[in-house]
Amino acid sequence: MRRLVVLMALVALIVGGVLAIKFLPWWALVAGAVALVPVSRWVLKRAVVGLFTAPFKMKGAVLKGAAAEVHSVVPTTPASEGGAQQSNGHGPGETRRYYWLDVTVRPTGKSEGFQYWEPGELRLVTPESRLNPDDPEADEGEDACEVTRLEVEQEGAFQEDEGWKLPGPQRLRLLLAVSPGVSALKFRYYFEEFGDVRLPAEELSRAA
Repeated sequence: MRRLVVLMALVALIVGGVLAIKFLPWWALVAGAVALVPVSRWVLKRAVVGLFTAPFKMKGAVLKGAAAEVHSVVPTTPASEGGAQQSNGHGPGETRRYYWLDVTVRPTGKSEGFQYWEPGELRLVTPESRLNPDDPEADEGEDACEVTRLEVEQEGAFQEDEGWKLPGPQRLRLLLAVSPGVSALKFRYYFEEFGDVRLPAEELSRAA
């Protein structure tokens, strides 16, 4: 709907400009141009953002309405994971909690575009996180959870992801580094969001 509104506004500006040049005096053209500067900027910005985000929306559509079957969420420690605490993006002095998440992601199979998806492009964010398709940078600071390792089940065994593009349901193991106070997460794949991951209480995580 927003894309249609932007397109209609762009067409109206072009048609209006042609008619104005043909029928209005020069002073009216100048006044109209000055008045239309803010509108033109808005339309141009939306058009550019739309062109930039369109390919990512198409790629993400394969996981639109996908299901996430959580098999287990097991607390772990950075030391036992070979120094996972060195991962980037943590705030100064922040002590993150670590979990192994075992999950099967199931696409609906209704996508008419891309049929393959990339497990390495999955993110986990807080349930209240909102990503605005018209302003992709609005949620750039969302870093409550970092995936520090990803494994994909292949032929009955988990193997470290190598940037695979895979079709259909896939069982994954993800090593998560989670900010303090976060108790739930959801999956984000480009502009699609799905799933519900509940984390053990912080007290249990510390005890583990």
